[in-house]
Amino acid sequence: MAEDFEDEEVEVWPCCVQVVRLFDAMSTQWRVGPGGVIGLDYNVIDMVMRRRGLHFDDEQQMFLDLQIMEAGALRALYERKEAVH
Repeated sequence: MAEDFEDEEVEVWPCCVQVVRLFDAMSTQWRVGPGGVIGLDYNVIDMVMRRRGLHFDDEQQMFLDLQIMEAGALRALYERKEAVH
């Protein structure tokens, strides 16, 4: 929801723009279990990239970068969850 986000602008380095776009495009592709969010559904990454017209010279690096963003998002989600309880 919009109220969950701060109105703070974040600068994205040019070398990270494409993977940030991919992470954003994957925003509806989170796997969820009984305890909450588990991680991104890796099965749809290629389809999302193709449909969004995202191209990477080094797909292995893109995947590693995406996993770093995923880990950071999971950490933030679980920190927030702990703060609420």
